[in-house]
Amino acid sequence: VGPVLSKRKGRRLSRFAMPKHCPVCGAGVQHDPEQAAYYCPNRECIAQMSRIVEHYTGREALDIEGFGETLSRRLVELGFVNTLSDLYSLPKQREQLLALEGIGEKTLDRLFTNLEASKQQPLQRLLLGLSIPHVGIETARALSQNFGTIENIRNASFEEIEAIDGIGPVVSKAIYAYFQDQAASALIDRLIAAGVRVDEEFTTKRGPFESLSIVATGSLSRWSRNEIEVLVTRLGGHLSGNVSKTTSFVIAGQGGGNKLEKAKMLDVEIIDEEEFVSRYSEWLD
Repeated sequence: VGPVLSKRKGRRLSRFAMPKHCPVCGAGVQHDPEQAAYYCPNRECIAQMSRIVEHYTGREALDIEGFGETLSRRLVELGFVNTLSDLYSLPKQREQLLALEGIGEKTLDRLFTNLEASKQQPLQRLLLGLSIPHVGIETARALSQNFGTIENIRNASFEEIEAIDGIGPVVSKAIYAYFQDQAASALIDRLIAAGVRVDEEFTTKRGPFESLSIVATGSLSRWSRNEIEVLVTRLGGHLSGNVSKTTSFVIAGQGGGNKLEKAKMLDVEIIDEEEFVSRYSEWLD
């Protein structure tokens, strides 16, 4: 919250200046005047690429167990992975990978099995894994549910994207720009060629949550955040991240904090997990 002046004694300090070039790859640093962040624009930068791989393989995206910060960085630095589609070519480089210190046959075989399984992940996970600016879990879900396939998203106009509930003009602009980018389009083509799934795994059906906006807060014992989101969506509803006057009800787990307080203030119905299961048991098979 402030400087520790006692730590400055005896030290020569200079005024901070934002770097003009990326300290890793040397690319010119860019800054969008409408945002706070300064960033390296080079998606092939080793530091950036390793984090993109780490994100793509993460639990909420393609969920490829065995990767992580260390392995992702190592594979990028050694030239095995220069773009996300290279992940699916790793089995062809088995002998070269086995020659690396700390990578055994069992570890590598397990990694290859997980890579193959990731090809069947639904579209919303792929969209999250692509590191599209401003696209988080809820936006990825909204895109996949509204368009169904990645081809439909690629062919969508800015207006069609912006028309989706919960996606504003800034996010729509970023999504549209990503799918119009030639490098991104080439990456998607390579992922398709590698056998990665590019459609959604389920269609919404009519159910008790049709047209309802539901909020889940706190820790649920029966479902993870992703699982409750899939459940609500399958039964026709929308799982929102915020409580508002349009919220139909709040499912409260352990904890909950501000969302519960806001629900009480707005007189929104609050039910616990036990009541939720009892009320909708016939739909929860």
